[in-house]
Amino acid sequence: MFKKIITALLVSILAACSSTQTAWQQDESKETIYQQTNNHVQLTQLYKNQLQQHDSIEVREKLSSAYLALGDAESALFYLSPVTQQRDPSVRSLLLQAKAYGELGQYSAAISSAKLVLEQDSKQAEAENLLGTFYGYNYQFDLAKRYFERAREHFYDSVSVSNNLAVLDIAQDDYQSAMERLLPLYKRGQMNEQVMANLTLSMAKLGQYRFVESVMSEHYSKHQIQKIYQALRHHSPYTAENQALALSGVTISGLTDEI
Repeated sequence: MFKKIITALLVSILAACSSTQTAWQQDESKETIYQQTNNHVQLTQLYKNQLQQHDSIEVREKLSSAYLALGDAESALFYLSPVTQQRDPSVRSLLLQAKAYGELGQYSAAISSAKLVLEQDSKQAEAENLLGTFYGYNYQFDLAKRYFERAREHFYDSVSVSNNLAVLDIAQDDYQSAMERLLPLYKRGQMNEQVMANLTLSMAKLGQYRFVESVMSEHYSKHQIQKIYQALRHHSPYTAENQALALSGVTISGLTDEI
């Protein structure tokens, strides 16, 4: 009788474990699919369901990251706050908090969060790059440059740092320096949309029509390129009214939409 009871209990326990494992595996599969397809809406729902089952720092960080990807910084902060209010929040939590505050334009709070990361790890390159960005938004260009250079010293992505430094140059109307930073990336084939936009703008400002024509000839007619070139020549990306320094890249799409 005793053996039968033990056997029945073991079967029940194993069945429960199997069910739990299956559910966990299903969530893991869904997460992979949603991440690969950039389905952040479904990711937020998945992580909220997981939080209802078991609250954890890791899931809150994932949920916050998914909301940031959706552009919902307020929700990112809401779900992250129980973590960041703890005594020793993780580096990842503080980085997410800094990004969220930055998205909301609360740069003093963003800077404070990023500096807390450096208190834990003085060589944390992502935090240094964020600080460069936030100080750039505040037009504190010397501080911004200092942190970008520190991020590069600590092996942050060199293309991103070069682009961010070039944007600081552009913000100060130093298009020659911006061109000198970005042209080597172009020659090495290390371009992305943001870098290409900044380089094209700088070249136009420097009167390099042939370069602008060469990079746009595949998609625009000569007449359109001439209009884009003239628009770029007269474009002021960082006027007094435009308080948000676009360290993510100077877009020229707005200048080409009507051409």
